[in-house]
Amino acid sequence: MTATDAHVIFLNGAPSAGKSSTARALHERLEQPHFYIGLDEFRCGYLDRVWLADHGNLFQRMVDVYLQTLAVLVRSGHDVIAEAMLTPANEARYLELFADLPVVFVGITCDFDVMVAREAVRGDRRRGPIDLDLPEVHTLHDHGCYDGTVDTTSITPDQAAERILPVLADPPRPSAFERLRNRRN
Repeated sequence: MTATDAHVIFLNGAPSAGKSSTARALHERLEQPHFYIGLDEFRCGYLDRVWLADHGNLFQRMVDVYLQTLAVLVRSGHDVIAEAMLTPANEARYLELFADLPVVFVGITCDFDVMVAREAVRGDRRRGPIDLDLPEVHTLHDHGCYDGTVDTTSITPDQAAERILPVLADPPRPSAFERLRNRRN
């Protein structure tokens, strides 16, 4: 595989919407090898005492290096599955980092009350449940531009992955990222 053949599949959604579970299920189903590491796993390189002392700056830097790493992987010929939280504030950065790369952009949605319930029972957060009633969380899908969407409110991660496979087999042209870039120009 050459770098021009590689792509990234971004699953964009709020915390506890089902991105990680769907990514793992999709990872299992894809015949072609894909690299997958979620942001939560990526940031585990920091000790808890460092991570817990952070008030946002380290997190923002980690998100940026996570995205840069994913772009390098794709440019090196690796297909990638990744989680995204593309907000209006960081849209330009996503578009810049992946400007010359094939991106399949999938919206992962879920009823707010279900996300809150899922977040409340998660045991993998280093600081406890995330407050989901934040402006950034409510703007994740405002751009309205996806190659496909999946609502995980009442389906399993396996079912969500099955709904994404047809989008991967025949992605729309122009892609959602191309349409987002064209809007900005």
